[in-house]
Amino acid sequence: MNDFEIGYIMGLVVGEGSFTGDRRQACLQVKMHERDPQPLRELQRLLGGCVFGPYNHNDRQYYVYALRGRALARAIPLLKDRLPSSWKRQQFEAWLEKYREHLEHLTTLPPRRGEVIP
Repeated sequence: MNDFEIGYIMGLVVGEGSFTGDRRQACLQVKMHERDPQPLRELQRLLGGCVFGPYNHNDRQYYVYALRGRALARAIPLLKDRLPSSWKRQQFEAWLEKYREHLEHLTTLPPRRGEVIP
């Protein structure tokens, strides 16, 4: 990735991202209005993950980008190194601690057949 792409990722994560998860797995989510899904497709191209939607809840129309599993584990070093000092950075660090065991487990899994690890 070049510096522009890294900056683009960090801007979307700081501005629109959410470090979340359920009882089983951690997730990075980014929501965008349905009229502008392209930034989420760019995240998908750069980091992996999936784009879901469009959704329509309470007159809000949006797409959701979700990064989970092995792709999330591969993205964590980038986020650790480049996520700027901000409230989002504080949320990220708390999220890392909350999901520490799950994230460590992901890094120990062997690659799937045909999976390319960057």
